[in-house]
Amino acid sequence: DRTDPWVGAAILHHADRELLEALRPELASFPTAWVAALIETLAADSSPRTLALLRETLTAERPPAAWGKAFGEGRRRAGAPGEALERDAALAPLFARAEATLWRSDSAEADRLEALDLLSLVRWERAGRSIVLGLDKTSPAVVQVRAVEAVGLGARDDAGGVLGDAWPRLQPPAQAAALKVLLARPVLSIQLLQAVERGIVPATDFSASDIEALCSHRSPDVAALARRALAAVRPKSREEGLATCQPAIDLRGDAVRGREVFEQRCHV
Repeated sequence: DRTDPWVGAAILHHADRELLEALRPELASFPTAWVAALIETLAADSSPRTLALLRETLTAERPPAAWGKAFGEGRRRAGAPGEALERDAALAPLFARAEATLWRSDSAEADRLEALDLLSLVRWERAGRSIVLGLDKTSPAVVQVRAVEAVGLGARDDAGGVLGDAWPRLQPPAQAAALKVLLARPVLSIQLLQAVERGIVPATDFSASDIEALCSHRSPDVAALARRALAAVRPKSREEGLATCQPAIDLRGDAVRGREVFEQRCHV
């Protein structure tokens, strides 16, 4: 049964070149996700004969993008560097097609999502300009979110600058995804807070929990910068709140006026 998850898992556990060779004529009739899992498993194998058959399978006809992504993930698991993936005969045409998809304004949403998935395997130096196109203000929110995730994977220490510059163009779901990426590492959190100080990212876009997490960050540099950059929106501490109310607490009551107010507003 091609759709039975238990059977599929058992077959994947014993996957080898002979299995791929036997299934290859009917591979397109199997669930795409299962074939992708098979390809990734076999691509992590360093056997030249297995890799040759996989490349032949992927270049014989136009495969689903998920198959190409799976091959790339498997090769990356095996330790292949980004430069090697870009030159791989099975992947190079897929990467080129993915870049072209993102540069075309009329590309379908599903095609753009697949393109961003594929380009997450490529070095930022090559794919960055194409990935950033997914952050355009005309992109659907789901495409922006996928592009944010790709920036986080590819740009690494430069992700804060890229996402900070794109912030005004991002829709709320993409801004939430960007915060998740930028709050994950101190170096990116600092870049985010610097964007707040420059007026690119509004301090009001942060939730109370984000503000508290940044202001009490384990990194002294992040915490100090957060307390400065987010001072206008940071909730007051209990002590600060009490200090603000202290003048009213110290006032003496006026029983006569109090009675008048009570009779006007409360007495029935």
